[in-house]
Amino acid sequence: AVRVANPAAAAIAIVQGMGDGAVEQDAVYIGNVDYSITEDELKELFSISGAVARVTIPKNKKDGSPMGFAYLRFDLTQSPDAVAAARSQFDGLELKGRKLKVVEKRLNVPGLKTRCPYTEGHEHKETGPKLVREKPVVSPGDWSCPICGAHCFARRDACYKCGAPKPAPIDQPSVPGPIRRPRGPGFAPAANPYARPMPTRGMPLYSQP
Repeated sequence: AVRVANPAAAAIAIVQGMGDGAVEQDAVYIGNVDYSITEDELKELFSISGAVARVTIPKNKKDGSPMGFAYLRFDLTQSPDAVAAARSQFDGLELKGRKLKVVEKRLNVPGLKTRCPYTEGHEHKETGPKLVREKPVVSPGDWSCPICGAHCFARRDACYKCGAPKPAPIDQPSVPGPIRRPRGPGFAPAANPYARPMPTRGMPLYSQP
């Protein structure tokens, strides 16, 4: 792998064709870290290999829990061979029931999707339910294209996908409707003896004595 002294040389690494094989010279990736380990404990442990400048344990943004790995950066001015010493001393070391995975930290280039060397060769399991596309709702008058089978709305005269014309409707035999019985006269409303007679045009409602 090609080593880069600092992250600022990312553009030079890409131009020179280093790609995802570029690693940082002064940092290591620590995998399979126990969730209860703190940054101070890792700094004290890896200080055996050289002067530790910074330790970072990424945490979950939702609940703040550690994600199970860490990044550690050495001060190469005081310990030039600290990265190689850390790999030889702590790679495969069992710490709190977990075997550590210590490798050189790969170069992170913003906007560049690269393969992760730490999970290479492992299958990535899909998380979450698969999105299933629902079938379109068939409305009265919709038709299917006889050429490509696309679902077309009733307002279309040609297929939107292949341009095939709308097929002629097939004459179907008429289905007799339900038999309705004729309604009888029923009961006539009873006469109201207290109802006033309707006046006729030109005649008063009440007669004058």
